[in-house]
Amino acid sequence: MMEDRRSRKSVKAIEDSFFSLIEECDISKISVTEICRRADINRSTFYAHYEDLNQFLDSLEIKIADKLYECTKQYHYDKESGAFMDAMFQLMMNNRHLFSFMFRKDACVIIEPTRKDPFERLSWPGPICF
Repeated sequence: MMEDRRSRKSVKAIEDSFFSLIEECDISKISVTEICRRADINRSTFYAHYEDLNQFLDSLEIKIADKLYECTKQYHYDKESGAFMDAMFQLMMNNRHLFSFMFRKDACVIIEPTRKDPFERLSWPGPICF
């Protein structure tokens, strides 16, 4: 049980550090070293959770897709459009750092065409790029 709590704490520190860094610079300039420095963890802690930076970014995309999927399962968008929109906006507000990552102009730069698309089970084609 203690290991799970430490693990969740480490993952949260990594994510919070990343979200803090993307407010200051382009995603392409963020490194594992900088994330770890900001999170006050060792690089070995990062690599205990992720193979590399791409896998970490994949995990964020999957987290977004999972949250959206769970929200869309609850409502029929044609029949319950008001409740559906309220739930979607609430989801985005409660997870604003995660969703702000999705809507960044430079977020699509890091998405490699060979990676499995976490959005494929949803009714839209993928990350939104402007």
